Amino acid sequence: MLHGLFTAQIVLESPVTKRKAKKRQTKSRSVRQLCRALHHRNALTRRQAALELGERGDPAGVDCLSHALRHDRDSYVRREAFKALKAIGSESAVDRLIEAMFSASVEEAPLAAQALTGLESSRAALALDIRTIISRNNWDAFQDLPEEAIPVLSIVLQSEQYANWPSAKRQHVLTEAVNNGVIPPTRFRKQLANIGLYRSGVHTLGDLLRGLRHSNTAVRIAAIDRLASNAQFPWIAWLLKWEYRRAVRAGSDQKLIAALIRGLEQAGDASAIDQIVEQTGAANPTDAREALHLLGEIASPKAVEALFWFIVNPPAGHGNVGAAWRSIETIGSPTVDRLHHLIDHDTPAARQQMVEVISRSGHTDTILLLVRLSRDNHSAVQEVALNALAAINTDETADTLFELAASIPQAPVIAALATMTCARSLERLRQLDPNITTLGGVLLNDNRQPVQNAAVQVVQEHLSPDRDNWQWKAISPRALTGSEGGFYLAITGLNSEPAPRLKVNLPLSAASRDRESFFADIRIYPGEDNQLQARIDRFLDRLSIQYKRTLIDTNEHIGPDE
Repeated sequence: MLHGLFTAQIVLESPVTKRKAKKRQTKSRSVRQLCRALHHRNALTRRQAALELGERGDPAGVDCLSHALRHDRDSYVRREAFKALKAIGSESAVDRLIEAMFSASVEEAPLAAQALTGLESSRAALALDIRTIISRNNWDAFQDLPEEAIPVLSIVLQSEQYANWPSAKRQHVLTEAVNNGVIPPTRFRKQLANIGLYRSGVHTLGDLLRGLRHSNTAVRIAAIDRLASNAQFPWIAWLLKWEYRRAVRAGSDQKLIAALIRGLEQAGDASAIDQIVEQTGAANPTDAREALHLLGEIASPKAVEALFWFIVNPPAGHGNVGAAWRSIETIGSPTVDRLHHLIDHDTPAARQQMVEVISRSGHTDTILLLVRLSRDNHSAVQEVALNALAAINTDETADTLFELAASIPQAPVIAALATMTCARSLERLRQLDPNITTLGGVLLNDNRQPVQNAAVQVVQEHLSPDRDNWQWKAISPRALTGSEGGFYLAITGLNSEPAPRLKVNLPLSAASRDRESFFADIRIYPGEDNQLQARIDRFLDRLSIQYKRTLIDTNEHIGPDE
């Protein structure tokens, strides 16, 4: 009898039984009861409550755990709260941990970062990345953040750390957050206005009107652009017109005047921009040049189109086409979007100039647009488009030209490929024309190390047109050697006599202001893929040529240019 009671007592007090009892107790207590226990005067009770909330994994416990993080004086309770939030792992739990990571507490911030590190959550990983970006002042990295960064950045703007950062750092973070799509609290209204970031729902018309009188020109321009977007109010056009006249009389900054003209055009008043367009044909070249520069600053669709047609049909005796091109290049990629409708213009001259605009713009669709123009029915447009593709000089454009040869005449495609200097271009060229003459090689220095960024070209003497004397003429494009010293050239116009020469211009060095040049006679077999190795020998002041085809060192050389 006593033995049985003793055995029963042992079983009831065993650790396994205690854990089972504890689990039953945890399941029996609701989240509400556990949250009340987090306010108990006994620290051990509060720790146990935080532990049990983590074991339950119910997001309903996030708020009371977050309260414990901020207000509980017991460090062990706070640690259990961190563990519990990590165990719950819901979106709200992750947000509370992010808030703690950007708190001013030197104890809580590292613990929160540690908890976030162990979570399989994209938002947690993104928050850690943003923390690193801000700590390193790597503001350019904000441009690569995904849309999911918006809630994280919103938390950062409300954080204790943000409030304690230097003003310059706060301005950077605020600017990048707003540019990434964060709608900041209204308490940032004045700070945003002072840096020219006006946002709907934050700023009022009064803020914009005050911005027109700001001492910073960039802020005034931002206010003008924002006012112009509210052109449903008729008085805005009148106000901008008054500001424009005032700025012109005062001789204000050209960027400010351009913004006012752009705003007037957007508000429905094109009189100012029409006046500038008319001025591009002024008899005084300086006045015309200033008007072209101002159109580039305005950069509206009408301004861009005026620049384009000035280039296509410049006034007689006008020397400002270069100024128009500089304005186009200043606008950059948006130029193509604003002139896109002219790609199919009836005039071949306009389509030809569109090739040049696209080539200079850096637009993301440059290759696609040039391919479209390469299929143009007009041979001159087709030729300049193919040459523009070749000028990009990459493996991608070499493949693109090769594919175009299946749908358009091959001759202009071959001519375009022959101007390229990448390895893939020679490969594609020989596929289209097996009889083409090509040259590939490697340039080495005195120590037989590859020479990078040296200009390599093949030249040959030809009789002048009047047949009075011999002149050197390039029979290949000019290639820059790659990281391994390689170069790739197509040879056109090769004569049997005299021997062609390889011309090498070395890149400028810190030790010498003069560019070193070397020549060497070479053997080129027509219709074949010639391969050679050129080595600079400064001791003997020569280029040593070794052919991979014959492995014969010609030792033919000419010294540096005189």
